[in-house]
Amino acid sequence: MKKLQHILRVLIVTVVLTSCHKTLDLSPEDYFGDGNFWKNEVQVTNFMVGLHKQFRDNQFQFFRLGEMRGGGMSNVDVQNTSLNELQIIEQRLEENSAGVGSWAGFYGPILQLNLFIQKVNQVNFLSADKKSYLLGQAFAMRAYYYFHLLRTYGGVPIRTEPEVLNGSIDVVSLRKARASEAEALTLVKNDINESLRLFGTAATADKTQFSPHAANMLKGEIFLWSARVYGNTADLNEAKTALNAVTGYLLLPSFANVFAYNNKGNGEIIFAIRNRVAEAEMSVATFTYSTFNFNGLHYKDSIVSDGVGNFLVDPLKIAESNSQQIIQRYRYTFELFQSYDVADTRRNATFYDYYKVTTSSTPYVVTVRNTALVKFLAPSTPTSATSPTTGPFTVKPTACLCWPRSRMHRTKIRPSILKPSATELMAREMILLRS
Repeated sequence: MKKLQHILRVLIVTVVLTSCHKTLDLSPEDYFGDGNFWKNEVQVTNFMVGLHKQFRDNQFQFFRLGEMRGGGMSNVDVQNTSLNELQIIEQRLEENSAGVGSWAGFYGPILQLNLFIQKVNQVNFLSADKKSYLLGQAFAMRAYYYFHLLRTYGGVPIRTEPEVLNGSIDVVSLRKARASEAEALTLVKNDINESLRLFGTAATADKTQFSPHAANMLKGEIFLWSARVYGNTADLNEAKTALNAVTGYLLLPSFANVFAYNNKGNGEIIFAIRNRVAEAEMSVATFTYSTFNFNGLHYKDSIVSDGVGNFLVDPLKIAESNSQQIIQRYRYTFELFQSYDVADTRRNATFYDYYKVTTSSTPYVVTVRNTALVKFLAPSTPTSATSPTTGPFTVKPTACLCWPRSRMHRTKIRPSILKPSATELMAREMILLRS
């Protein structure tokens, strides 16, 4: 009997240990690594969503490297606050204080794109059309990052393989010299051409992700830049062909309606970075006015047509729908506002102008001319073609438009001074699409 009890105890212990061993061998269902990822279409498409999330995260960096250095931003505060990033706006970029470090942080997303391209090329569970579309998106996005690097730094290190993720961790072997500007431009052109080859005749599936039409818009800008900055005039025809390939879009009757909250993805939008309240929000409040030193101090026009003492009090109603403190940290030059023709409907849909006027003597003296950027503070409902842009607005918009279809104008921009040699700098022209 004792012998039988001993045998039973041994069997129970064996079963328990075996069960514990099996339990410990289980992998968490929500854990993904290189060994259990890239196994199905859902994982691959979700990775592409993550790449676009990174792209959205870099939205302000794109603005910082582009428009902020373009000469349209003011370095003069007129609301008794302090403006941000004057070093970049004033082009005071020096070797020891560049204003933007680590190649603008773009090599992190580029590494992920390189990994995506490598892995998707290896999988065999995607249809040929799906694989080509996803790879077309990846090559277009990589071209976009490298295009920004080229325009900012000139020649940059070129990485097209995920070396570190492939196990290469030797810091010496990972060092790369800066490629020449010509080599960087070639990479950008090759990537965007490969993107369009992969897209083929596919239709645009989603306006919030890179698409064939978005890739053609990007190619147009790349080849226009190549022609203007590097003198490759033959690229003008390629740019024209790419831009003319973008069809099926119509201008809305009202420019302001392009940005209306409940009019997202409308017929004029080609590609948009989508934001959402409490998920990812644009810092557009910093482009408006400071309510605490605005109300009761400014007039709507320079001639005080509403009468002395009839000051503006939050005319855009931005304080009514937002509890956060709003302070103007970025200010466009008033000259930029004045450069619009009065009949240009984009003017009042983009800016709200206001004035501080001394009325103690005649003639009245205008002491402050300022604007608030309202283009992305879209009204909650579309407006008519002739109605003024008025509130209430939200300072948490849901879309930053990248490439609407047309209504183009050109503006001169200052050359990049992050490039290694000042003698290489040229006067550059940037094509601003509907901005």
